[in-house]
Amino acid sequence: MRKPVESGCETGSDGELLPADGDALNRTNGERESLPIVTPLRLRAALAPDRAARLEGKKLTLAQLVDAATLDVVDEDTLIVEGAGGFYS
Repeated sequence: MRKPVESGCETGSDGELLPADGDALNRTNGERESLPIVTPLRLRAALAPDRAARLEGKKLTLAQLVDAATLDVVDEDTLIVEGAGGFYS
């Protein structure tokens, strides 16, 4: 399971952005992959990811999103990826 981009992340004590939704998704999936693989792109502002990225001077690219949604676990053949706007959009 993947949530390639999460905005609205809190900053941990080590300065790393913590994706709460990505972490919950990862725990629900039995932590089969590391959190940096589940949610590699993290942003501070609780805005649409593209806008949050621009505010941070970053750019989200299609290549980044494709890489984040690529199945690289050998024993799996299905990958669920949360798209833009989350479940209810």
